[in-house]
Amino acid sequence: MIITDPKENEVIINLLRVLAYDCNLYWDSEDEIDYDKQEYDSYLKLKEKLAYFMTEKEIKEIDLMKILYKFKQI
Repeated sequence: MIITDPKENEVIINLLRVLAYDCNLYWDSEDEIDYDKQEYDSYLKLKEKLAYFMTEKEIKEIDLMKILYKFKQI
């Protein structure tokens, strides 16, 4: 997929930001998660949804929280 329209690009970036803020409180890796926070529950739901598009092995091989943290820095 190639995005050439600046408005579409902006929307995609903002969608990534929304996803990051919904699923990541302030953690920069899975090692820092506070398991009693609402964002952690959202994070678990996100991982469940990713299972529709990725294998369990692929999901385990990445630090999804680290990626979400990067989205918050955009």
